[in-house]
Amino acid sequence: MDTANKGRVLCVDDEPSILRSLQWLLQKDFEITTALGGEAAMKAVEQSDFDAVLSDQRMPGMTGAQFLSHVKDVSPRSMRLLLTGYSDMPALLSSVNDGEVWQFVSKPWDSAELKGLLRTAVQIAQQPPHTVAAPVVETLPESQNVLVITPHADIAQDLEGGLGKDVCILRATDLVQAVHLLASERIGTIVAEAMIGTTPITGLLTIVKRKRPEIVSVVIGNQTSSTQVIALINQGQLYRFVPDALKKGYLQRLVRSAMAKHRQLAADPLMQARYLVATTETVLERELMEELAPVERAEERKGEGRNEAGAQNQGTGFFRRIRQSLARLLD
Repeated sequence: MDTANKGRVLCVDDEPSILRSLQWLLQKDFEITTALGGEAAMKAVEQSDFDAVLSDQRMPGMTGAQFLSHVKDVSPRSMRLLLTGYSDMPALLSSVNDGEVWQFVSKPWDSAELKGLLRTAVQIAQQPPHTVAAPVVETLPESQNVLVITPHADIAQDLEGGLGKDVCILRATDLVQAVHLLASERIGTIVAEAMIGTTPITGLLTIVKRKRPEIVSVVIGNQTSSTQVIALINQGQLYRFVPDALKKGYLQRLVRSAMAKHRQLAADPLMQARYLVATTETVLERELMEELAPVERAEERKGEGRNEAGAQNQGTGFFRRIRQSLARLLD
């Protein structure tokens, strides 16, 4: 790699042996600075400019999520990665809701994967200066469609009553309806439950971010596993995660913020690269079709009274309709 184009990467950990390992692994490809603990790392970020910041989560005095939240304020251009060997739900929520972590990296890390992530992070961070985001302004566009994906009417009703008459709330009770609406309507913000029936929302949000990175997602899930939250962050580029949607007004504030973030992204297409997902379209389509299969089987069970041929035709028609909508979404 050309020295002039080497990315500047800050590695943060409270264990000197880990920092030495990262230095040895990455120094040929990047300009590496190490910091022992959060306090030293904060000083480094305030004094120097980094393309990417890779921080361990579990550090005394200051967690990685707390440190990366500080990085977001001091150096918003820097791509933020969290290195963790355990899954602590409060830390996960802090990392996405406060630090807007770009990627989680698991310990022990895969050397090739880590290098690849950092190369991508550096490429994104080194975009021209005019693509760096201005602070999000909490104002609503004149007209905005918010897609709410949930079988529970109270979530949509809460948003309808609190976002104003100029905001159009579209509700999908299952993934089939969600795909149709995403393919046919101009959506800016998605509010979805983490599980729609027995199917995770992750696959659909990954497709959305792959094709429409300007769409901003808020996910609700009070019984969501840490594994799914990490997948939502790494694959779906989740904006905010809400463990409990019942707090009056809290969800409304998050959705307003998400709408403002969408407006910011829509106005700056080059900035959208910070939210792109690398999964190929073929893989995305196959995974989503697999996730929709239980819905298709439920549709077939509704027609149990029909003859066998009728049930088969129903299933064929279902997949044809989904593929048509999916093709429009991926176009």
